[in-house]
Amino acid sequence: MAIMPLPPDVGAAIANYLQDGRPRSDSRSLILLAVAPYAGFKGAPAVQTVARKAIRHAGITGLHAFCHSLATGLLRSGAPLTEIGQLLRHEQPDTTRIYAKVDIGNLHTLSQTWLGGAQ
Repeated sequence: MAIMPLPPDVGAAIANYLQDGRPRSDSRSLILLAVAPYAGFKGAPAVQTVARKAIRHAGITGLHAFCHSLATGLLRSGAPLTEIGQLLRHEQPDTTRIYAKVDIGNLHTLSQTWLGGAQ
């Protein structure tokens, strides 16, 4: 099991869920099933199933596409490659570089015009 830091906005969302959104239940699980009887998930495979359905619903096909999309979005948001690699649980920085492709379109805005007007 990996222990990851909890960003403040995620902590606030969890607190809000516990106060206002979580159905009443005797379960000590944080996240409950959306239908009665409100109970916790039955282990990691159930959580993985929910995650896979959400990924498919978002139109992302396959884990590689999901990791690529996540890493690229984080890179565009300014996250350093080391943090992206930790989140994706990569042991080697080169592995993270595969997923976090550089946005060529945005690089063009940084380039200077060459003599003759071509970029």
